[in-house]
Amino acid sequence: MLEKAAEVYELDDDIYVASAEKTASAEERYVFPEQQRFLVKTAEDVKLAETRIREIYPTLTVEDRASGMFQLCKLAKEFGVTLHPSTEKLAGFTLTSTQRLKDWLGARREVTRGTVFSDAFDKISQELEGVAPEFHDREIQTKLASAIHELDKEAGLTRLYGRKLPDPIQTVFNSEKLAEDTLELGTGMMLNKQKLAALPLTFWKDLLGDNVASEISSDGETVNPEALMQLLPTLPDDVKAIAQKQLSSYV
Repeated sequence: MLEKAAEVYELDDDIYVASAEKTASAEERYVFPEQQRFLVKTAEDVKLAETRIREIYPTLTVEDRASGMFQLCKLAKEFGVTLHPSTEKLAGFTLTSTQRLKDWLGARREVTRGTVFSDAFDKISQELEGVAPEFHDREIQTKLASAIHELDKEAGLTRLYGRKLPDPIQTVFNSEKLAEDTLELGTGMMLNKQKLAALPLTFWKDLLGDNVASEISSDGETVNPEALMQLLPTLPDDVKAIAQKQLSSYV
C-alpha cells in the first residue's frame, strides 16, 4: 500500500535523493555545495551552520531544504556533532506518523476542495488506509514528499508553507523519532533501541536463551544496544513471533 501511495502521482523524486547526495570536494565541504554556502571544516562550523540554516529555513526552496539538511546531518555525523532533533527531522531521518500525514493531506484536500487537486490529495490519503501507525522506508518517504511537493506547486499551495501548511518534508517526516534509533520487528511494530537496551539481560536470557543473549552483552551484565539491534531481525520467525508478544508493551 505504501508503494502505491508513493506512486499514485508519478513524479521524479530526484530533488529529494540525488541532490541531497551531492557533495563538494574533500578540501572544501559545504552544506550547499553547488552554491558554496556554509563551509564546514570543524565541529564548531557544523553547529554554526545549523543555527544559521534554521534561521533562514523559511526562505529556502524545498529542494534546498531537503539537500541542505541532509548534507548537514552527514557532516555532523562525521565531526561527532549532536544536532537538534528537529534538524534530524527536517533532514528526513525520522519515522512517519501515518495519521499526521493523513491529517495534513486532509488539510490540503480542504484548501483545494472543488478542484482536481483535492481528489489527488484524497487518493494519496486513501492509499494509506491500513498502513502501520508509523513507518520508515526512505525511498517511499521521499517519493511521497516529492509527490506532495509537485501537487502543492501546481495547486498554488507553496505560499501557505510555514503558515497554514507544513512543507512536504515536514509533512512526511513528521515525527520526532529517529529511524536509526528504531527497529521494525514485524509489520508495523516499531521498537525504540534505548528502551530495548534498558531491559535487563535476564529478560533476554529468558526470551532467547543464555547462548544467544551472550551475543548482546560483553560483560554479562549490560546489554549492547547496537548488538541487540543487529541480532533481533535475524531471529527465526517462531522466536520473532514470541519476541513480538513479549515486547508489545514496550512499543
